Amino acid sequence: MIYKSHEKEHIWIKKEDYEGRPHAYEAACINAEIENECSSGEWYDSETGQHLFTEVCTFVPDSGYYDNGQGSFVYEYTAHFPLKEGQTAEQAFKELRGDSCKQWQAQQEADKRAEAIQKLPVDIQERLKRDLIYVKLRAEEELQLKIKQVQEAAIEEGRQRIIAKKEAIKTAYEQRKNDPVWQTICQAARTFVASNQKEQAKILVQDYLSKQRSR
Repeated sequence: MIYKSHEKEHIWIKKEDYEGRPHAYEAACINAEIENECSSGEWYDSETGQHLFTEVCTFVPDSGYYDNGQGSFVYEYTAHFPLKEGQTAEQAFKELRGDSCKQWQAQQEADKRAEAIQKLPVDIQERLKRDLIYVKLRAEEELQLKIKQVQEAAIEEGRQRIIAKKEAIKTAYEQRKNDPVWQTICQAARTFVASNQKEQAKILVQDYLSKQRSR
């Protein structure tokens, strides 16, 4: 991510404005110091340029600030994209910031390796190229094997689910066939259909089936 700070005018305290008021001058200087430590800015995606966060940094002086000048920085973030359920803007910032740092470190390491490889003797560079080809081929084979295993597991799960569904339908059919209530429902439904009351017949059957599924 890329940070762009908001422009901010530095506060300067003129002693002559507080002539004869030394305590007021000292207080103004301290307040100016605290305010000058505060900042704000925007964070953007380094690749897309998308505006991700607005950051506000507030300097909070410790209880002994007037003696030691110590304090802490408090950061507040506003996210400019949809957050995950239950996630705060600060959590999202730390997550993305961490990913950005890892990517930057990985790139730095890759650049150092590439530079070191360029300085290797030619025969070692050629052997390295061959070794990398074999490594990539093996990795591709292992990846394809894992993909195949995952696909076959999904296919088998689907097959078992279809079988279970068919068995459940068959069992439910056998139970209905021997259920006198179902026989009565069917007879009533046929009577409704014969009298051109198909919707009533449909409701009657659906009500029975719904009660059976909820058991």
